[in-house]
Amino acid sequence: MDWALLATYYTQDNIKNEKWIDECIQDPVHTFTKVPIPENANPNDWHNRNSRGSSSSEWSTYWRQTGNAWNENYDGYITLFPQLPMLLGLRKKFGTKKKPIISWCFNLGETLSGPKRQLAKLGLGQVDKFIVHTRREIQIYSDWFAIPEDQFEFFPMQRGKIEVTETENTEEPFLLSMGSALRDYKTLFEAVKTLNINTKIVAAPRAVEGLKIPENVEVISGITLDDCRILSQQARMNVIPMVDRELPAGIVTIIEAMRIGRPIIVTKCLGSEDYIIDNETGLFVEPYSVESMVEAISSLWNDAEKRDRISNAAAMYSEKHISDRAASAKLKSIIDQYL
Repeated sequence: MDWALLATYYTQDNIKNEKWIDECIQDPVHTFTKVPIPENANPNDWHNRNSRGSSSSEWSTYWRQTGNAWNENYDGYITLFPQLPMLLGLRKKFGTKKKPIISWCFNLGETLSGPKRQLAKLGLGQVDKFIVHTRREIQIYSDWFAIPEDQFEFFPMQRGKIEVTETENTEEPFLLSMGSALRDYKTLFEAVKTLNINTKIVAAPRAVEGLKIPENVEVISGITLDDCRILSQQARMNVIPMVDRELPAGIVTIIEAMRIGRPIIVTKCLGSEDYIIDNETGLFVEPYSVESMVEAISSLWNDAEKRDRISNAAAMYSEKHISDRAASAKLKSIIDQYL
């Protein structure tokens, strides 16, 4: 089968260098073609955007991208991120083609209601299989869009091997926290202020807007992914403070830290509970609890042996469950069903 692969960040310039798990599937019965966004469109810059939703120009770009793919003679479609399967589903519902659509990495960043949800139901109802990256999302999306639960399947979000080039900065140790979506920096700020620990935050300005930033905290934005990974490796630990909401967030930050073998502290909530084994691959803290955050940070900051134990366990777990090899085996088992 010839599968079209669609992601919102595929462009004419980068498409040859964008690697995904399809390249790990060595079976001639399946071929894959990456379909880029239109040539005159700009790719997403999720890190620096001012809002979490897609703009009207972005929706126009996705509509044209799905149209380019739909008009070709592919046997099926595999998408990354939720906008694309919805638009492909609309084309499927109101067109004559009934080719399979597989939505990998189906993760909504906002609650949908009213006309938005009704339109999404029309398109997503035509999707054959959804791969979600937390177990609780299955029931949430099934209820929202009136789609049977057996069309959803949980599989951990994958991340390829990340080359470790840096070591911990022991001369000027610091705690690192990254990310913008659904972050509880208020609790983290209070905790690190109490502990007087040097802290770096990598986030969009909107994530800390309105918060009083302690003197021992540096907020960084607008840096590259490579710079983020360097900081993550140099940090003594990675802390991911989350608000407890209906939708998951923070998973990418969690798995990136696990892949490079760094000790992690994470708020126990939807999004973290399927990846962290408490006191084994990371430490959980209770939502909105400064006391719990202070206790967890102190226990890791002052215990090198504990940090090493958690780091090694996280690296081993991620290689077994989060690697490209594990994810490609899962993808092949799904697409084989459509032969």
